[in-house]
Amino acid sequence: MPALKSPKYTDHPAEGLSKLISTDVKEQFLKTPKKLLIENPIYNDKLSELRNHFNYSYLIQWIYSLKHLIKLQDAFDVENFEEELLNIAPPIFINNLKIKLIQYLKNEKLQNIDIEFDFYVDQIYQDFKLIEFDDNDNENDNNEPIITYSKLSLIEKIDVLYNLPAAVEPFTSEPAAVEPVKLEPAAVEPVTSEPAAVEPIQAAQTDSDKPSVNNVEEPVQPISK
Repeated sequence: MPALKSPKYTDHPAEGLSKLISTDVKEQFLKTPKKLLIENPIYNDKLSELRNHFNYSYLIQWIYSLKHLIKLQDAFDVENFEEELLNIAPPIFINNLKIKLIQYLKNEKLQNIDIEFDFYVDQIYQDFKLIEFDDNDNENDNNEPIITYSKLSLIEKIDVLYNLPAAVEPFTSEPAAVEPVKLEPAAVEPVTSEPAAVEPIQAAQTDSDKPSVNNVEEPVQPISK
């Protein structure tokens, strides 16, 4: 008689699933990694610095709430976004974010994001006065961008991605001034009409008030003898 194999238990989180979960579903979960790549302790310091940065928090909230303004239809997940920032995963979402931001702010479609993005960032920084160029920069004729995104640190990259959404219209345009509505009171005409004359009420004479024939007294005839 063949010996029965005892089930193997691991420390996978799926092992703690309720018995209400079917075996097939549990087996599918067991095939997934026990942890996300971003949960590796080697990324703790970078993630802590990133998540404590105000501009990063602003950027996350902006993407969640207002990415539709730049017609960015890609699904957004913070953990995937952080993996792209840390170069764990390819920057698919980040590149689409860059393309849509440039298309919105400069009305240009990037053909080569690695080359053109830096030049358009320079233009946007100048348009919105986000950077001051000194005389040496203005006299530089080698057509090299002042800001090279790929050479920036993680926090500096976040600052660039923060400044571009901050330049989008809802965050820079002032609300139109609302003029107060002046309502003039309507002219009230004085009452000049005289009160209508009250005529005395004449009660209609009913049949009961009329003298009846039967009630009329006849003259008394003298009695003849």
